[in-house]
Amino acid sequence: MSIFLINLTKYNILIIGDGMNNKGFTLLEIILVVAILGVITLIVVPSVSSILNKNKNDQYENLKKSIISAAKMYVSDNRYDLGITCNNTSERPTFTITLKDIVDSGDLTEPVVDPRDKSEISLSNVVNITYNCSNKSFNYEYNYE
Repeated sequence: MSIFLINLTKYNILIIGDGMNNKGFTLLEIILVVAILGVITLIVVPSVSSILNKNKNDQYENLKKSIISAAKMYVSDNRYDLGITCNNTSERPTFTITLKDIVDSGDLTEPVVDPRDKSEISLSNVVNITYNCSNKSFNYEYNYE
C-alpha cells in the first residue's frame, strides 16, 4: 500500500491505497464474458431457428386442413349443384373446385396467405375431390407446394 500526498496551494490531499482504480473490469474479464456469450449464442440460435421453421410448417399444415375443411363445407352445401353422380362408366367420379369458389361461398376467408413466406396463395388453386360410389364417401386433396 502506498501513501500519496498531493500538495495544492490551498489543499493538502492525502490518498491512501495502491494507486489503482478498482472500480472497473479488467480486459481479461471482458474477454471471458464475450467468449461465454458467444458460446451461448452458438447453442441458442440454431435451436430458436429450427423452432421457428417447425412452427411455420405446422401453420402451413393447419392452413391445408382449413382449406380441406372449407372444401368439405362447400361440397356439403353444393352437393347437388356439383352434379355428383355414380354411373357404370366411372366408379370414382373426380372433380375440382377452386379456392375462389370456396371464398365466394363464405366458407374460407380472403386473403389466403402462406405462413411460410407470407405470400398470398392464388385463388385459382384447386382442391381435387374424388367421390367413392361404393361407400359413398369423399376424398379431398389439396397440394400447394
